[in-house]
Amino acid sequence: MTTLAHPTSSTLADSAAGAARTRRLRTLLQADAAYCGVFGAGAALAAPAAADLLGPDVSTTVVRIVGIILVVWALDAALLSRTSGRLLTHTATAAAAGNIAWEVATIVLIAMGAFSTGGAVLALGIAAIAGVLGLLQIRAVRGR
Repeated sequence: MTTLAHPTSSTLADSAAGAARTRRLRTLLQADAAYCGVFGAGAALAAPAAADLLGPDVSTTVVRIVGIILVVWALDAALLSRTSGRLLTHTATAAAAGNIAWEVATIVLIAMGAFSTGGAVLALGIAAIAGVLGLLQIRAVRGR
């Protein structure tokens, strides 16, 4: 005699929770991609103006390179946000680590006096958003 397995309410709930987690990870990666894409494109295309905003000793070349790297990451994150399973989880984990590292690096640079006062405020504002994204990504990866 063959029996058919019927999904229980707990397996349906697990499936719904998994789908919600996947949607949340995708949304956060897409937000990360948009954020990095906008700021990266601005830095890459207007490096002299961005460097001037950050401070008189900030290198235009460094700003342009960071901008290009952000645009490349944004494209990668946007593409990888369409995946699922382990690849999506690993991508979100990498994004979270990058966002937290960005925030820490910004604080270190401010403490070292790398920016003007206005540049420090601008950099800290950008880093704060990256930090919030990073924390939300960590929570989503952990399923919270």
